[in-house]
Amino acid sequence: MFEKPLNTYESQESFDQVKESIVCGYRVGINSPFKFCTDSLDAISSDIPDAVINNLEKKDNKNFDGNVNFVESSEDGLKWDEEKKELTIFGNPSCYESGNALIYKSVQVAEYLRQLDGQLTAHGAAVRFQNGKSVVIMGNSGAGKTSAVVSLCQKYGAELIGNDQVVFDSKEKLQAVGGTKDLVIRKTATKRNLPDLANLFDSQENSWKTKRKLKPSELNINICTEPSDICAIVWIQIDTDIAEPTYVRKILETDIVDTLNLSEKFSRQISGVQSPLVDDNGKVRSFGISLDNDKTRRTRVEVLNKFREVGIYYLFGSNLDEVSSAIKHLSEI
Repeated sequence: MFEKPLNTYESQESFDQVKESIVCGYRVGINSPFKFCTDSLDAISSDIPDAVINNLEKKDNKNFDGNVNFVESSEDGLKWDEEKKELTIFGNPSCYESGNALIYKSVQVAEYLRQLDGQLTAHGAAVRFQNGKSVVIMGNSGAGKTSAVVSLCQKYGAELIGNDQVVFDSKEKLQAVGGTKDLVIRKTATKRNLPDLANLFDSQENSWKTKRKLKPSELNINICTEPSDICAIVWIQIDTDIAEPTYVRKILETDIVDTLNLSEKFSRQISGVQSPLVDDNGKVRSFGISLDNDKTRRTRVEVLNKFREVGIYYLFGSNLDEVSSAIKHLSEI
């Protein structure tokens, strides 16, 4: 359904439950009639950068940086109030009892707040080496990002900043300031790059779709808990089926396609493109709405230009050890 003016909805507010979603330091209140499922909270919070979900008393519903509200309505929809920094979800309560939709929308509000403050979230990974410098690892799904992270941490003692989602700060210099910590590994990539972990998978499972989520501690990987200066961004592709030497090339400023790819990655969360309103049965009830404005767009431009200043590299290889060695070398330049 298309977004409609707030006063055209038949609605009734019911904010019996108050949750606090903290995403990388930004506090978003979730006001709804739902108690939420504990398992859902644990599963979702592990996919959100440095997230904590707290239960609050109704009287404590104050001093949030932004809010997500649920309003019972005969029609589904979303309404954004930029002045109040408040996103309202309209719909049938029976379709949203798990609270998943509200939590994901709190992430979008947190991303809006983050970009107002000169930060943004992007799909990728990042590690910090013992010399204090960090490297960002980007690539398509299945490119070997997580395999590279595990190798760098285990072989060179790097610390994990984020895997899958990384938060960047550009206010002074380009830094990685947080990210998701779970390591989600595919069966295909494990067989190819990390054979020592192959016993985590059943031999009959589909290789591409099957994944396992591991805590860093399960692989003896340490976590970086402070902002880290970024010295290189690496776009990787590991393909063991092609026996070619490891190849590294710095991306030129004239490579417009790469700039467009980064722009799309930086805009996913705030634009609402990756977060339509989905109910507990997986049905899309409404397309997401954009929370973008001139200030948030300026943040993305600033981060993108600082990525180019720091240096973005293509890195292709068929051997994980060689790829890891090349990334380690970039951290020493």
